[in-house]
Amino acid sequence: AAARLAAEQEVENLSGLSPNPEKDIFVVRENRTTCLMAEFAAKFIVPYDVWASNYVDLITEQADIPLSRGAEMKGKCGTNESELELSWMDQAYTLKLSFLKEGHNTSRGPEASWRLSRIQFTYDTTERTYFKDAVS
Repeated sequence: AAARLAAEQEVENLSGLSPNPEKDIFVVRENRTTCLMAEFAAKFIVPYDVWASNYVDLITEQADIPLSRGAEMKGKCGTNESELELSWMDQAYTLKLSFLKEGHNTSRGPEASWRLSRIQFTYDTTERTYFKDAVS
C-alpha cells in the first residue's frame, strides 16, 4: 500500500501589514507556498424579525455585521480549487470564499488566474450582539 502524506496547510492573518486599518490580509499556504492572499474588509447586512410592541406583529430590523479583526481562519489549497474560511464570535458567523483556477491563452502562451467562484455567509441569530431580540 502506498503511503499518502498530507500536505502541510498553513493559514495566517496578516492584518498588521495592511496599510488600510479597516482591511485584513489573509494568506493560505501549502508546503510553504502561498496559494491565496486576500486583502479586504467586509460587512454583512442581514434583515431579521422582532416582535412589535403589541407582541402580535413582526417588524423587520437590520443587523450590520462587520468581519471582526482577528477572525479564526482555515484554508485549503488545491490544484484547481482553493478555499478561505473565516469565523468569528465563537463561530456564530462564518464566511467561506471558494476560488477556481481558470486557464486562458495570451500572446505569451497559456496563463492561469484565480477567480472567486462562491461566497457563503452563515450566521446564528441566537448570538445577540447583532441580532437583538430576533424572532426569525
